[in-house]
Amino acid sequence: MMEERDSEIVERAIAWQQAIAGDDMDWAAFTAWLEADPRHRDAFDDIALINRAVDSHRDALRILLRPDDSKAADEAAERPSTGRRWFLGIGIAAALTLAVGLPLIQSQEDQSIAYATDPGATRNVALDDGSQLALSADTAVSVDHRQHRVTIGHGAVYFDVRHDPARQLVIEANGYHIADIGTRFSVDLAGDHVSIAVAQGSITVTPPAGDPFRLDAGDAVSGGQDGAVARANVAPDAVASWRRGRLTYDNASLARVANDISRYTGKRIAIATTAGDRRFSGVLVIGDGSHLVSDFAAVADLAVQHGPDRIVLSPKRG
Repeated sequence: MMEERDSEIVERAIAWQQAIAGDDMDWAAFTAWLEADPRHRDAFDDIALINRAVDSHRDALRILLRPDDSKAADEAAERPSTGRRWFLGIGIAAALTLAVGLPLIQSQEDQSIAYATDPGATRNVALDDGSQLALSADTAVSVDHRQHRVTIGHGAVYFDVRHDPARQLVIEANGYHIADIGTRFSVDLAGDHVSIAVAQGSITVTPPAGDPFRLDAGDAVSGGQDGAVARANVAPDAVASWRRGRLTYDNASLARVANDISRYTGKRIAIATTAGDRRFSGVLVIGDGSHLVSDFAAVADLAVQHGPDRIVLSPKRG
């Protein structure tokens, strides 16, 4: 296979920057692209930096760019939906002019940055106000540091938000909006299903359809894109238990457990339809992830069938 040229990587990074703003973002493909080559992540971060600078310094661009390019730059800056591809029209030279001509040191608050984890790996992300995000395995998010906004593509995130009434953190996950000024809670996005649980403090949740409601410590809620939600109680110390090497469940669906396990195995785990609506309560030790399937199957009395692209768990016969 021929090695990618730098120009190809840059063009792909621009395409991903544009895609993130859409509703049909393919987070799995984006994560795979980022992880395929260290140059991909570097290029993506560079494009994010340039794009943010263009949005913030359009007046300076008029002066720095050649007269023939000024109109194109103005038009690109006036169109947020296409701003991420602006220098495809006026040339990379204009971007270099910006980088050299503007004595700017861009801080995190001037960037929207994507963060992702591999199956079995976790990651911590710090916001500039001291808040912390813990990303579970196989998770992807986009963080707008300037707007104090986090968009979850897939996976689970634990938020430890510093209290600041003047600055609210907003989280988006599959149409759900969570607003917080300082607390600890988790958001889990699996497919189109969102689960939210509060360990400390309180948050406001607005579903895709319906009115906002409040969740306090020990409250949990889950729902799909239709906005219908189911409430439950949760022990505060069980929220995001994966941070302590445990997966803790209380009357959870087998599908939810299977989805969590797949984040550590790197392979899709499916539940056979013959399992019906069985539920699971218990604790699984994560370890290196290699024993999660067998441990879950043993305690839930399930049979394991290994396939080429997935593992199927089904009730044992007899």
